[in-house]
Amino acid sequence: MGMVPKNGFHMVATKALGFSNDAVLTRTPYPTASLSTHVEGCITGVNADLFPGDVLLLTINAKLVESESGDFRCLLETLKEIRSPKLVPIIDFLVREGTALALGDRSIDRNSLSYEDYFGVQIRLPVADDLFEDTLKPVRSNVVSLLIGAPNADMLNSDVIDRVEDACAELNTKAFAEKMLLNRQGLLYLRSRSPYRGPHPNRFSRARDLANLRFTAGRFFVMHITSRCFIRVYLNFSFSA
Repeated sequence: MGMVPKNGFHMVATKALGFSNDAVLTRTPYPTASLSTHVEGCITGVNADLFPGDVLLLTINAKLVESESGDFRCLLETLKEIRSPKLVPIIDFLVREGTALALGDRSIDRNSLSYEDYFGVQIRLPVADDLFEDTLKPVRSNVVSLLIGAPNADMLNSDVIDRVEDACAELNTKAFAEKMLLNRQGLLYLRSRSPYRGPHPNRFSRARDLANLRFTAGRFFVMHITSRCFIRVYLNFSFSA
C-alpha cells in the first residue's frame, strides 16, 4: 500500500526541524539546509510503502546543492557524510516520524525504532562523453570507498577496487559515458551531463526499484518465521558535480 504524507505531517516535521519559522510548509520540497558539515541539499520527497506482513519501505529523496569547487575527489569524500540516514539528523528525524505515520501509531517511541538503510546516489559530471572514462580513472578508489563505506580511500588496495568493479562488470558491459556500482549497502550511478545516448534509459530508477523489490521479497519470507516488523529506508540523492 503506497502512502504519501499529507499537510499535517509536513507541518509537524518542518516545524520540528526549524524550517517553518515564518511560514507553514505543507509539502515538499523543503528549504535547502545543511545535511552535514560539508553537504547542503533539500528534501524533495517523502514516501512510504507498507507491504503485507508489516514490511515498510520508506523512501526519502533529496537534491544536493551543486559543488562550486570542481574537485571531484573531494566531492566523493564529502558524500560519505550522508550515505546513511543515521548520519543525517534531519533525515533520521523524517524516517522516525514517517514510520510512526505509516504504522498508524502516534504513541510509538520514535527513538526505539530500528531500521535498515540503503542509499542511492546519482551524480552527473560536467564532462564530455569522450572524457568520461578518463575523468573516473584517477578517482577509482574514491568511488569504491563511497560505495562500501571505507573511511580512507587511500588505504584501499588495487585488489579490493578491482573486486568491487568486477562484481559490477556486467552492469556496465554496454554502458556509454556512465558507470553503475552496487552492493548490499547501496547504489552509485555516475554519468555525464550530456543528453543520454546509452542503451539503458532510466537505469538509476530501475536499479533502485529492483533493489527495493529484492529487499521486500526477502523480508516478507523472513517475517513469517520471526513475526517481526521490518523497516527499510531508501535514501535517494541526485547531484550535479
